[in-house]
Amino acid sequence: MVKLCCRCSFWLALLTLIVTSSTTVSSAFQPLRIILNPPASFCPPEVQLECCPLIGGPPFLPLHVQVVILVKDFTATTTTTTTTTTTTTAANQIKYKFDFIPRQATEPATLFRLLLLQEVSGNLRCLASSLSSKTPVLSPNNAALAERARIFTMQYQDNYPNLHLIKNNCWTFAWRLLQHLNDTEKDD
Repeated sequence: MVKLCCRCSFWLALLTLIVTSSTTVSSAFQPLRIILNPPASFCPPEVQLECCPLIGGPPFLPLHVQVVILVKDFTATTTTTTTTTTTTTAANQIKYKFDFIPRQATEPATLFRLLLLQEVSGNLRCLASSLSSKTPVLSPNNAALAERARIFTMQYQDNYPNLHLIKNNCWTFAWRLLQHLNDTEKDD
């Protein structure tokens, strides 16, 4: 049996995840984005990986990865007329994106340090945006999943504050977040 080092096994697992996932490619008129749906056996179906261009990079080269969690948020509204009261529940959809970027991503000094394989100060982001009701969300409420990802992201920032192109980058963060979400799903 062949024994792989930790770094080799990480890249092999990531490559396997990419190859076994289903993919969607966006329109050619916008920056190229590729959506990867990891296998359902590995993480919840509401979790996706979105590959997009680097900040300040060419729009046709999606090298950066974000972990995306789709959440359905139920909002109740009440309408009262003189004779009847109607309560409707609408489902707003929120898309949470988690990623790891250099703090000063477009600064020449940052790019130079990264190309020389030196560490730079990193910034972990949690971005939230509303979606149209046409986008499918697979489970009734994934807010707990998004909250676990947010807490993990805050802890990751404390434990791994620096970004490095090989040792600690957006892909290693995404892989560790997926592993964390998979482990917590098994514990529930």
